[in-house]
Amino acid sequence: MKRLGAHIIFCSVLLFAFACNKDKNLPNQPHIDFIGFTSFTDSATLKIKFNDGDGDIGNLNNGDGDNITLQYKYYDTNGNLTDGIISGYNFKAIYADGYQRETEGEIHINLYAPFAYEKFKLAIVLKDRAANLSNELTTPDLVP
Repeated sequence: MKRLGAHIIFCSVLLFAFACNKDKNLPNQPHIDFIGFTSFTDSATLKIKFNDGDGDIGNLNNGDGDNITLQYKYYDTNGNLTDGIISGYNFKAIYADGYQRETEGEIHINLYAPFAYEKFKLAIVLKDRAANLSNELTTPDLVP
């Protein structure tokens, strides 16, 4: 598997989060779900929702590593789904005050690249600051 360089694909992550009003007793391991994928002429936006029992989503310091990993999965000439490039992205902490609270919200990932495939999937994993990994979310077929 190859890690794609920043010169080919760029990503900006826009994060919307809010503290839960009522305790739902969410687990400390993040959970993600697919919301949607919107394709534009030269980019696309992937939207996922998340929840986390202790709200330790995002990096407190620059250089703390990737929070989100995306792996492209494409269809080869025989129609088989094949693992493609892996890209990692990071974003700042939602709550930098150290106070932990149940959190849920949306993550919008803007992808800028010429899409090499007519149809593909993305496998997505979110990691919190305690290194807990979310479920692996695989999108439905995406068409740029």
